[in-house]
Amino acid sequence: MKNIKKFICLLMVTVLILFLSSGIFNATTATSSGELGGMHYIWWKFNKSSLKSLDFQITIYNNLSTNDGLYLQMYQGKINGIGFYFGLQTRVSKPGSGLTGKGVIFSRWQTKDLSNAKTASQGWSAKGDEGGPFISVRKSYNWTNHKYKIQIKLENSDGVGDWYGIYIQDINTGVTNYCGSLRFPYATDNEKGIADGGGTWTEIYYRKNSNLPLPTLHISIDKVNATSFDNKDYTPRTAFLTCSGNFQHINIQYDEANQIIHFYMGQDIEKKLTDKTITFTDQVMHDYVVIAPEYIANSVVLNNFLSFKRKLGFNPTVVTIESINKNNQGNDTAEKIRNFLKSRYKQWKIKYLLLIGEPYNSTSKTSRSTGGVIPMRYCYPNPEKHSKDYAIPTDYYYADLTGNWDSDKDEYFGEYKQDNVDFKNEIIVGRIPFSDLSTVSLILQKSMNYETRETESKKRILLAGGIENYEEKKM
Repeated sequence: MKNIKKFICLLMVTVLILFLSSGIFNATTATSSGELGGMHYIWWKFNKSSLKSLDFQITIYNNLSTNDGLYLQMYQGKINGIGFYFGLQTRVSKPGSGLTGKGVIFSRWQTKDLSNAKTASQGWSAKGDEGGPFISVRKSYNWTNHKYKIQIKLENSDGVGDWYGIYIQDINTGVTNYCGSLRFPYATDNEKGIADGGGTWTEIYYRKNSNLPLPTLHISIDKVNATSFDNKDYTPRTAFLTCSGNFQHINIQYDEANQIIHFYMGQDIEKKLTDKTITFTDQVMHDYVVIAPEYIANSVVLNNFLSFKRKLGFNPTVVTIESINKNNQGNDTAEKIRNFLKSRYKQWKIKYLLLIGEPYNSTSKTSRSTGGVIPMRYCYPNPEKHSKDYAIPTDYYYADLTGNWDSDKDEYFGEYKQDNVDFKNEIIVGRIPFSDLSTVSLILQKSMNYETRETESKKRILLAGGIENYEEKKM
């Protein structure tokens, strides 16, 4: 009898070994070998809590398939003291349908009450208990190898709490999609809004075939911006980067010159970073600055133009006219632009400024400004004649950053011998005087084509100019 029991036990062990080696438990094997789970991690410090919006600009370099479940979590943190997270997935779960295709997800904890969720058109909500009670809004979205801006922001408040919505903009096409909103109950002042210290991370949560190599992934975090309740803009001051010890073929690379963080995964990737703290700074040199409306700043052609300038040895950046108007002091847009440049030209070592935008607007122009999207300053070289016939529009107002264009405070700029214009410019200013994207795209492309030409004509130039009210001219 004892021998029979020994034989049965031996037989069961043998069967168990064969069973495990057959691959039926691949999911468990994948987890233990590090093929499922979190991979890249960033923990951000803005040194500012109580934020009302948060947006990430990212670049996806390869079009990921939906065979595997990959998650790019843009930010996991707290809103009004309650945990939340949002991001992109290759296989978004839908009640009754299981894992669907690519999409956007925004979730919060501590409730299963779907009255706290608003779905977008063709979106859906979900609830569950995994990790604790949660609700979620989700939307199918076929993200690909494009640039994107993903944002959550405070939309409105009601008698119960604050509603935060999630949006995704395809920068390549300029199209923005609303993906749903969640409500967070009111909190005390010290917990109000989006808290500092949250994290960005990637996860592989499903493998269709764990015997295959890890899929190839390259994603970069290009910009991170936040806005406080007093409408001030913030960027991260530090970040802690770390790679999971469970994966070998992943890496994080920090491009310090452009302050861009790259995530890599793939069979040919060698892990070189484990833990690293980086410090962001505003002391980055930008010798070539572009000021443009937001829709042009986010366009493909302008991003291509900036890349082209980098290849020529410049370190360009683009600043939106919307952010300048919001964050700088001044009596009008022209003064706000000049004050922005005065605060940055030494720090960034600005040499060149390109203005992109229509300078004129007949309904909003004044005696001081041409009134357009990016206006020119009217100046009055003849101090005795202030009618519109003697107003001269100029962009030199943005080139001279040390002179006083209205010394006598009469709001007539550039008056001869009454104001102190400095004709030794600090920066060189150019302009594309159009605001429609198609015309701007054509001009930028022509500029790049000209720069790449290898002809003698590039060495010859003809300039025309004149000086109004110089010493020897009779007024």
